[in-house]
Amino acid sequence: MNAIDHLFGELFLMFAEAGMEQRFFENLEPFILSGKFKQTKIPKKILNRLIEYYRQKDLELLEKILLNLNLNKYKDILEVRHICETEFLTSALIHILTNLFDNDNEVRT
Repeated sequence: MNAIDHLFGELFLMFAEAGMEQRFFENLEPFILSGKFKQTKIPKKILNRLIEYYRQKDLELLEKILLNLNLNKYKDILEVRHICETEFLTSALIHILTNLFDNDNEVRT
């Protein structure tokens, strides 16, 4: 088991079971914002909870987080797009749409 699997597996579960999921996300925040998770695929369940947490807490921060994650491989990207549209997260929406368009062109080429 590598460090990322441990982080999003056992460690996340420990925080969640203790009712401290928000603390887990707040501890990840500086690493996400510094781009350390750009190449990491965060499990769907955890990403959804992370997005919902920051959607409730701080929309500006949510947008910064979305800009620093690689969302190309997520099947729920349309849901994230909808959140960006609903919450007027323009920069994140442009980022997502640009990446979707780029990936779509790569598949066709």
